[in-house]
Amino acid sequence: MPDLIHLPEPRLLFGYNQSLEDPRDGLTLLGPHDPAQNYGVKYGVVATKEGSRR
Repeated sequence: MPDLIHLPEPRLLFGYNQSLEDPRDGLTLLGPHDPAQNYGVKYGVVATKEGSRR
């Protein structure tokens, strides 16, 4: 049986520079993050080389 690796949930940024794990809570309580700020990763891909090529 292969070993399983647990990856913790990433913390997402929302309004007022606050971070939470659950996007529903973050958007409900704090609203979206200010898009005028330029920071971090804009997008990402989790795939094999063949999958990302497609």
